[in-house]
Amino acid sequence: MLEANRINFGRQVIPDYRFDKADIIVSFGADFLGTWLSPVEYTKQFSSRRDPSGNMNFLIQYEAGLSLTGCSADKRIQIKPSQEYALLLNIYRKIIQATENRQIDAPRHRLILTK
Repeated sequence: MLEANRINFGRQVIPDYRFDKADIIVSFGADFLGTWLSPVEYTKQFSSRRDPSGNMNFLIQYEAGLSLTGCSADKRIQIKPSQEYALLLNIYRKIIQATENRQIDAPRHRLILTK
């Protein structure tokens, strides 16, 4: 992760996520509530936004195997590891189109993003 961040962002650091500030969380196989990076901190942040009578976040978890994060997700979508790349590119395409109305090259995938 350190090397990937250095290559992509020019800084060799471990990222810090703020799940308490996110309205929608889309995770691809990252068990941030169970084993990923800092699960105690992330569980505290995530759970602070899980009050049904308040401003609640929404978690979508794409994963091959069941995880603690997947069990806690509002929508869990089981995928094959081989499908992850195409799904990520399709989500990226939709974000780019929605924010900048640009086209990007990414293979289309038969899976629907909602199940």
